[in-house]
Amino acid sequence: MKKAVIVSLLCVNATLLAALIFVSTEEPAYGQMLRTDYIVLTAKAALDWEALYIIDMGARRMVVLGVDKARERVRAFSIPRDLARDFGRPADNTR
Repeated sequence: MKKAVIVSLLCVNATLLAALIFVSTEEPAYGQMLRTDYIVLTAKAALDWEALYIIDMGARRMVVLGVDKARERVRAFSIPRDLARDFGRPADNTR
């Protein structure tokens, strides 16, 4: 009886492994392959808050959104910032 259980569990594991191999085909991450001018970063802002930084590299602007996980709401932490003006660098349009 014990051998039958072990053999059946081995068969189930082999079947699940085969299904995992055939189902999980690796597809390219298209979002990473496309050239974009946006950078998105996340950070922990407080106990129940996450911050989402969205930077538009072409326009040199940044906005910070706050995600309240407790209330499931999103609100703007800051007005859009002009990074070229903030850092004193002119926009480089030669890219």
